Amino acid sequence: LKCGDEIICPIYTFFVSITPILFTGAIPVFVDSGIDGNIDYNKIENKINEKTKAIVVTHMWGYPCKMDIIKEIADRNNLFLLEDCSHAHGASYKSIPLGGWGDAAAFSLQGNKIITGGEGGILITDKKEIYEKALLLGHYNKRCKNEIDRLSPLYSFATTGKGMKLRAHPLAIRIAHELFLHLDEINYQKQKFAIQIKDCVDKLPGLKVLWPDSFSKCSWYALIIQYNKKELLNVPRDRFVKAMNAEGATEVDIPKSTCPMSHLELFKNPGFLFSDYSEIKSLITETYSTSEWFYNSIIKIPVWDWEENSNIIEKYIDTFEKVVLNIDELAC
Repeated sequence: LKCGDEIICPIYTFFVSITPILFTGAIPVFVDSGIDGNIDYNKIENKINEKTKAIVVTHMWGYPCKMDIIKEIADRNNLFLLEDCSHAHGASYKSIPLGGWGDAAAFSLQGNKIITGGEGGILITDKKEIYEKALLLGHYNKRCKNEIDRLSPLYSFATTGKGMKLRAHPLAIRIAHELFLHLDEINYQKQKFAIQIKDCVDKLPGLKVLWPDSFSKCSWYALIIQYNKKELLNVPRDRFVKAMNAEGATEVDIPKSTCPMSHLELFKNPGFLFSDYSEIKSLITETYSTSEWFYNSIIKIPVWDWEENSNIIEKYIDTFEKVVLNIDELAC
């Protein structure tokens, strides 16, 4: 990637899905979300031109994007397809694991993720050139010398790589490897708990669990609940959440830093920190109405991992019921 190249990106994501682009000089071109919070595949093609080089998708909260359609768009336009699977360990779309649709994919191993090492991450790709360039970015010396083809022009840089050391700590990877052995078990239990929460919460006015289509297997990094204040005496969402927290349901949350990129100064004024963008006033070029609606209408809770957490699930369900049944106490 180089200055002037354009990369199609979701406007609603966690910002680190996008910020690496700023180190290349390429331009993130934002696409509004659909009603599920993921990139709206119907709006991607309108953003493609002769400068476009790649499409980035994020499987937000572990809900899969419509990857068959997006991959077809990428293939037809000869674009790289990159997946951010940080929320999506073990998730799939049409029986293909997420991360397996694109040319490359990244998974986070940060402390709150389904598979964690405390910090760190995973890159997967079936493209040898991408793999060897990634080695030069994250490593140097022995691993680069052992794994980069000696006939590749990249091999001559094996001693230094690109001059940085961006690999995860070996202990973190060992912890994550152990958890991977239990991934199917973890996701099976998460699915059971998600169904249990949905069956109860969907019966309550003003709350509806965001549920995937039949082609999608979620990882349930978080369970997203859409909040309709009109059905709850116009009680503001933040007041409802504070009431849940006060009852002990402290993990009920309104995501803040995970927001439309149009809210963030880094994308409204990129030239302040990145000299390649000094001539660009803003990377935000339009209003992204669906992502704004999604961002302003959801609350989230984690979906716990192990069967022994069933009492926590029951307590959270009871708290949702209690707060909704007493919603008049929160009304203005």
